[in-house]
Amino acid sequence: MINTKNRTFLILMTAIMTAGIIAGSFTAVFCDSLKASPLAGQYIYPLLSGITLLEIFKNTFLSVSALLGVIFCTGFFAVGQPLSVAMLIYRGFGIGFSSALTYMAFGKSGVYISLIFIAPKILATSVIIMLAVRESLRLSNIIYGYIFREACQENMGKYIKLYCIKFIVLILFVLLTALADCGINYLFGYML
Repeated sequence: MINTKNRTFLILMTAIMTAGIIAGSFTAVFCDSLKASPLAGQYIYPLLSGITLLEIFKNTFLSVSALLGVIFCTGFFAVGQPLSVAMLIYRGFGIGFSSALTYMAFGKSGVYISLIFIAPKILATSVIIMLAVRESLRLSNIIYGYIFREACQENMGKYIKLYCIKFIVLILFVLLTALADCGINYLFGYML
């Protein structure tokens, strides 16, 4: 069961990501120069995620892993919290941008394309990224307290080890998500 503190935090992270989704949607509609940009779409848009299954796997895995790498690093900075939160906005931007491109390219069929190719990938990776941001914020807050408030953290080494293990597990989930994305593209690629 989710307690009130965790529920509030989840709602806040979802709201932050939603702001990115809205910004990405408007950008896709009004900014033609970014439509083929992998940085803007983060390889979510099915027509730009790759042609072969190997390309799709590589693009999905590397784009989400790179995001996790940034989030992982921000946890080691006392003031890394804003950058961790910015990664939520960035991921939301990619989701909104890619979804808008899908609807613009496929019209009414974009709903089915989104449900099959985009929704499973973004749901899985959004949960992974939110968990990563939560852990990054926790470590960053502990380091902040240690430096600026002189709060003693006796088990800092143990906590950092656990932090690293959690990110390794999250990377494994990204690997599974990339494999699932390949499977979906293999089974339903004819729709594109």
